[in-house]
Amino acid sequence: MNLNEPLLDSQIEGFPGLTSPEVKRCCGCFCKYTYIPNIKATFLGEWEISLCMPMFVIILMISSFAMYILAMPDVWGKLFYYIALGILSYLFLIWITSYIMVIKVGPGYYPFYAATNSKYPYTPEKDLNQLIESPFDGVISTEKQYKWAHEGDMPPRCILSKSARRIVIKPDHLCGWTATWIGKRNFKPFILFNVYGVLYTAFYAFSGWKKIYLVFKNNLKMDFTTMMFLLMLIFASTFCMLCLGFVISGCTSACQNRTSWEKWNNIDVSKYNKGKCNNLEDTCGDKNCKLLWIFPVPPFRGKTNGELVASYDRYTRHNRDDD
Repeated sequence: MNLNEPLLDSQIEGFPGLTSPEVKRCCGCFCKYTYIPNIKATFLGEWEISLCMPMFVIILMISSFAMYILAMPDVWGKLFYYIALGILSYLFLIWITSYIMVIKVGPGYYPFYAATNSKYPYTPEKDLNQLIESPFDGVISTEKQYKWAHEGDMPPRCILSKSARRIVIKPDHLCGWTATWIGKRNFKPFILFNVYGVLYTAFYAFSGWKKIYLVFKNNLKMDFTTMMFLLMLIFASTFCMLCLGFVISGCTSACQNRTSWEKWNNIDVSKYNKGKCNNLEDTCGDKNCKLLWIFPVPPFRGKTNGELVASYDRYTRHNRDDD
């Protein structure tokens, strides 16, 4: 499907129809996924499966933790080693859980037919504001569907995304690390992924560089394990700085209640800036549950799309799309 190829108005003759998904199962019917044949796209939950980067990131995470266990016992005393391993284990579990939650929760979607096209109107059978997950018949699978939605008005504070094939709620950016959009529902776990990424890699590097120091100081042999651990330390130090940048950017956006996409498109959303505590509540969930803000718990579990956008307004027409 080439969504970049323009369509003439004459090619759009009414509502272009819904997508026909196929629900399939694997692993002895334990795992259910959705397949859309005409675009050859597979979805696990609301995530369009794109395994390369997520698998790389998860393997790197697990490898770094395994290398720490293998390389560090001879560096510290037994007591300090187990204390350090306990701290690192906690940070690792929260870090990797946050990463998985970013993918699993998703940004929050409306189906493409949630757009209001006055020229060729369509009345859905269900109330789209009562949705928690977007139905797969609303995934864009033809150029005509995209064109039809593009000509309409989006729900409040939403954009029509080519890459997501749906309408994204409170869009921030398309994250390469997770192969998914960051938006209303998964912005908190995205921030936590970076916060705990900074804590994990900083602690990892701080405690790990002593081993490398001792190797050079005592002219010890640089065996394979030590060489791999050195590579992990270089990665951890680099990743720490990268995550720190995302933490600063993400926390600033959350405190201002303004997304990166809105900044890039010079959209004035000052009306949503209602003080830091209220702004954080818009990202992290109910302020009466602040303790949960620091854990990768979905902040809007059970809330409908209509509830999420109730206090928002529509973007102006020329700012709706991510292309």
